[in-house]
Amino acid sequence: MTVSENNPASIPNMKPPAWWAETPWWDDPIYATHFGNDRDKFQAALEVMKRYFDRSWWENVFTNSKRNWMAKCLIPKGEIPLKFIWNIGTDIQLLENSEGFMPSKMSELKRDETGSIQLECEIGAIFRRAGLKVSFPKSNNRQRTPDLIINDQNHKFAMECKKFDIEERELWARDLMLETMKFLSLNAPNNITVHIELYDRLSDIRTTDKDCPGLNEAILKEIVNRLRTSVSKVITTANPLPDKFVIPGLGECHVMENNGDTPPSIAGFDISPFPQLRRITVKGLYEGCGQIPKELPGIVVIQCVHLPDADLTQLVFDVATETDHVRFDRIVALLIIPLQYINQSRQSLLFLNRHSPYAGRPMQALKVLGDAIKPIVYGGEIEHTSNE
Repeated sequence: MTVSENNPASIPNMKPPAWWAETPWWDDPIYATHFGNDRDKFQAALEVMKRYFDRSWWENVFTNSKRNWMAKCLIPKGEIPLKFIWNIGTDIQLLENSEGFMPSKMSELKRDETGSIQLECEIGAIFRRAGLKVSFPKSNNRQRTPDLIINDQNHKFAMECKKFDIEERELWARDLMLETMKFLSLNAPNNITVHIELYDRLSDIRTTDKDCPGLNEAILKEIVNRLRTSVSKVITTANPLPDKFVIPGLGECHVMENNGDTPPSIAGFDISPFPQLRRITVKGLYEGCGQIPKELPGIVVIQCVHLPDADLTQLVFDVATETDHVRFDRIVALLIIPLQYINQSRQSLLFLNRHSPYAGRPMQALKVLGDAIKPIVYGGEIEHTSNE
């Protein structure tokens, strides 16, 4: 599963042309390599998207003050939007006939503000590809209602999906890194590659906008300018490579010969993992568990920008499921999926509940999820089902 992040900010005030456009941008020859021999599959996904996200929906998006995740992802042009159309269109095609998807879940997807409904669709499509039955239960305030019910050979399986929107401090850090990457991609010569390692916790200098209006944006621009200036001096000189130098107050820069397959990169700038883990535990694990019916085994799926420390997460998950085993008996696993950016690939983390009565049992649904996402597994191994 490929998950790409588009800025989930509010929709622009001025309405852009309808996303499918009169002259579709994806027909440009520069995108031909992305299709390979699967152009017909993309076309099928595109037609599905046109059918549901039509002109009426587009007009409504721009008369509504609420932000809309789907519209925000469909406005840009390029590799990421192309993959988005292909992936979500294919997912919808797989789920159209699933119980509860039409019309209620599709209606929610059209109004999706943060991408959380898209996450449910991506997870549901994984199981449909494997031939398992998927249903979307109708929300009910009087009883526990998970986002998905999966029917495998031996069990019904509940899935609760939660997507954590990007926080202001994370958005600030991301914008700084994207602006720097844009400069590196456009200005670094093809025969060299540049890697910038920013100092850890650099984002801690960010203040609240209420305390210091405009300061955060000004600091971001100045940091980007200093990075650009420092790197520009080096890439325009004839220093022997590899070259390494300090960017005062910000980090280090490594300039190396490029054999053609090493893109520029920027790293460091850590966001503290501890608040993220606290959020995952309280808003993800505990609240997610509350939606899983007591009689069903289930998995809580969380998607977030920054992954927590895996070993510390395992410790917290293990302690929580052991000390409050009555609450967490039905939780088979916790799956944490990171959002992915261009030139970045991070593995998901799967934490198995070794204190659950389901621990060690072969479950097709769990195996399908593991095969599709290929996470790093903690707390045991995913057991194979008897038909393998």
